Amino acid sequence: MVKLFSIIRLSLLINNLSKKPEDTSRVFAIVDFLISRYPKKSIDKAELTLRSNPNFVQFYERYKDDEILTNTISLAHLQTLNTNTFGYRFAEFMYKNELSTSFFTPTIEDNLLKVVRNRLAKTHDIFHFLTNFGTSPENEFGLQAFYLGQEPSMAAFCIMLAGFLRVIKSLSVKEIPTLMNAISKGYINGTNSSSMLYIIWEDLWELDYDEVIKSLNIHRFH
Repeated sequence: MVKLFSIIRLSLLINNLSKKPEDTSRVFAIVDFLISRYPKKSIDKAELTLRSNPNFVQFYERYKDDEILTNTISLAHLQTLNTNTFGYRFAEFMYKNELSTSFFTPTIEDNLLKVVRNRLAKTHDIFHFLTNFGTSPENEFGLQAFYLGQEPSMAAFCIMLAGFLRVIKSLSVKEIPTLMNAISKGYINGTNSSSMLYIIWEDLWELDYDEVIKSLNIHRFH
């Protein structure tokens, strides 16, 4: 009965996201519900996997003691940097697309999955910027596929399901190639790109934009 209730509740959350994919609160509703329903054994297994990932371990050592990694990114500060820097270009992207760095509410980090949740929420728009995925519904789902290519994630998979449901409800055959193109390229590009989920972007703000892109070996969406 508990599993049936969880499946029904998750289905309702996925349906809710399919109606308005750009609403980040609906995305987090799925992520937070999944984490809340994971049994302790699954949480422990996920934490063990994270602690065996050298990229996560290096990130987490800094994250525990450096508040800059949890503070809101200041676009005003980034715009004071040289125009060829990674930070300036990111701020330019955010202003151009009318995006805010204060779009999410952090959750209490009582396990490592919630640490990852908060970090990926904070850096979500950096991935839009880097991968060339825009903010249209199909591109949002394509970016989730990129995440999935970087690292297996039930949350990313469930969010992508909202994209398929959205097309089914539209009954528009023309939307199928658009969504599949974004998702397939997102997954392939995520698989082929360097591991980026736990990069400390704050260390790169003042570096040359072209050099950062080159060093990351990013396969971008076109």
